[in-house]
Amino acid sequence: MLYRLRSVLAGAATALVVLGAPDSSAHLMPAQTGTINIAGDGGFVVLSVPVSAFAAVDDDGDGRLSVREMKTHHADIERQVLAGLQLRDASGLRPLQGVMLNLSPADDDPTGPALQLVVLGRFLLATPTEPMRLQISLFGTHVDERVYHVTASRGDTSQLVVFTPERTQHPLFAEAWLVFIDYVVLGAEHIFAGFDHLLFLLLVLAAGWNWRHVLVALTCFTLGHCVTLAISVWGGVRIPPSVVEPAIAATIVGMALYDLQRRRRNQTVQSSVHIRMALVFGCALIHGLGLGSTLLELGLDGGNRVISLAGFNVGIELGQVAVALIVGVLMLGVMKLRGARGVQVITLTASYLGIGVGTTWFVQRVLESV
Repeated sequence: MLYRLRSVLAGAATALVVLGAPDSSAHLMPAQTGTINIAGDGGFVVLSVPVSAFAAVDDDGDGRLSVREMKTHHADIERQVLAGLQLRDASGLRPLQGVMLNLSPADDDPTGPALQLVVLGRFLLATPTEPMRLQISLFGTHVDERVYHVTASRGDTSQLVVFTPERTQHPLFAEAWLVFIDYVVLGAEHIFAGFDHLLFLLLVLAAGWNWRHVLVALTCFTLGHCVTLAISVWGGVRIPPSVVEPAIAATIVGMALYDLQRRRRNQTVQSSVHIRMALVFGCALIHGLGLGSTLLELGLDGGNRVISLAGFNVGIELGQVAVALIVGVLMLGVMKLRGARGVQVITLTASYLGIGVGTTWFVQRVLESV
């Protein structure tokens, strides 16, 4: 009886949330979307969660959740919801109360088992006017079940946040400087985790160790990716990853081949600096498209779009500077121990490494997009 009452309440609450929506499909709300509305001392949340995000609840292995399965595993599902959907404010972790679960059947089988489960509940807030941090870690097993789009609202303020397995937490209604710092960290993390960007940067840095040249090269790389990053985010330019990712790999191969050709002709970095900087800038435009796609996937702070974009850029630049300093120290050490010949061996090795790895990535990414 209690289960039926909770189901009725869940259905009624969800109906109020989606009332008036133009989509009249069987879904109570679009998959992996949600809302959290801060009102008084409560944070009222509605979230559509893929069934595959829950462990040990799909008894027949069909990838869906039936009414019988939900009744059987109701307590376990609720436990997983409490662990995977959390909110923190200045006072710490806030409890999710009154959890209600409602099946959201597939469009092609409105009376059958569901692919999505709508979760409703209320966070009891100690300080509803303070910044909060929402965490979602209930990701499904399929590729299209590994991202959430959640709209947060408080009074006249609204914010769209995007959650991925790499980005499970987001600040809500944070002060501008906190948003800036958050995206600085995000940008720096992306540089150190983006091996293709790192390899291209290493090729640029390994070409010659005149600090003036390094500074100019980093400036060109910065300007290039800033242009296309801004165009992607503000101009709405969308280039498919199936095009951008192979193109990024091609820039690595192209830069490495140019360096090898320059050495065969006995050209110094200084004598070809203008051509090299133009190549760095052009390649950076392509890398910026990849960075823009990443930022759009992770989500800009809805209330601080300019600040979050600026923070992401600053984080990328700080990451690049850190890489340049590390490589610089290593190259100076090689110069001291092995002299100019040792540096030459390293730069030549970097070029061959760029050609080999870049070509491998290019082929893999083209095949993945076919």
